[in-house]
Amino acid sequence: MTVLTDTIRDHFITCVDAGRFDGDGLDALLGHVEAAQFRLAEIEHFREASAANSAEERETRARIDQLAQAVILKGNADLEQPTHDAHVRAMEAREAVHRG
Repeated sequence: MTVLTDTIRDHFITCVDAGRFDGDGLDALLGHVEAAQFRLAEIEHFREASAANSAEERETRARIDQLAQAVILKGNADLEQPTHDAHVRAMEAREAVHRG
């Protein structure tokens, strides 16, 4: 039992003692409450797992971006100077067109 189900049980018993309820249905009520709490716990677990996966995914994407940038820089550094200069001019021209 959880604190919530204990509280409901105590309140239900108090209401039965006061004559507001006949006492039937307490077990069914507590069963519904516990089932709802179980579903909520599953949802919370899913949210936590999802958040962890999202953080891991962001870290992986950042690492891939870093590695891709390193490969591009290495590839540019390996070009012979005239080829490298032409490549840089082409990239600058594309960037200028992109900027407008």
